[in-house]
Amino acid sequence: QRQQRWDGFQPVQRRLAHVAEVGWQGVNEISFLCIGYLISTRAVVAAASCLISFEYHPSVVRLGGMWAHDRPDIAIIRIEDHEIHPQFNQTTFLHNIALLRLATPVTPTVTMFPGCVWQNVTHTPVELQVPASGRFEPIHPMYRSDCDERYVRPFVNQEQICMVPGVSGPGEYCYAPGGPIVWQKMEDKNLFTEYLVNVYSHGSCNSTNLRIVHRISMYIDWFKEVLG
Repeated sequence: QRQQRWDGFQPVQRRLAHVAEVGWQGVNEISFLCIGYLISTRAVVAAASCLISFEYHPSVVRLGGMWAHDRPDIAIIRIEDHEIHPQFNQTTFLHNIALLRLATPVTPTVTMFPGCVWQNVTHTPVELQVPASGRFEPIHPMYRSDCDERYVRPFVNQEQICMVPGVSGPGEYCYAPGGPIVWQKMEDKNLFTEYLVNVYSHGSCNSTNLRIVHRISMYIDWFKEVLG
């Protein structure tokens, strides 16, 4: 079943078993305004900058596919609470990471289950992907020296790196804050294991501009502290 979802039987937005949409409960409806990634049955990683953009705290997450609406195989789960990284800087976007704790654990199914978390702090895969506009787009890390040369300030924090879209030619390639940047490690029989490597922070949509992301491996200890 899992492989069929990657062999053309489902559109991309229905194959994102680890991706969560973060929602705010209104008077008559829920507005899903941020994106996150399920890293355990009780925890979703998101961008702090997105969560604090709204007056109220987020109330629910939706799992089972982006823009899935009322399909029978989705789940809407209440958020128990959330933690913004204590060193998050709203000006520089350093530590643009947040963690959502779910009120009830996710029951893993073929349409929703936690993804793996990349834990290597010294090496990052090169062939990475980010979901955008109903498709997966390639995005690649840059050497820190190249980031320093092109960016307005040096990258002094190990948690933050820059990347560039793996596309050529003009065009706009916009990614949502909190968007998961993943590596799909191919296994036997064309199956793969997906790892969350980075979380998208910010950057303009021009194809040649740098994109700033946060390395998920640098936050493992903080995740453990928050989740107990």
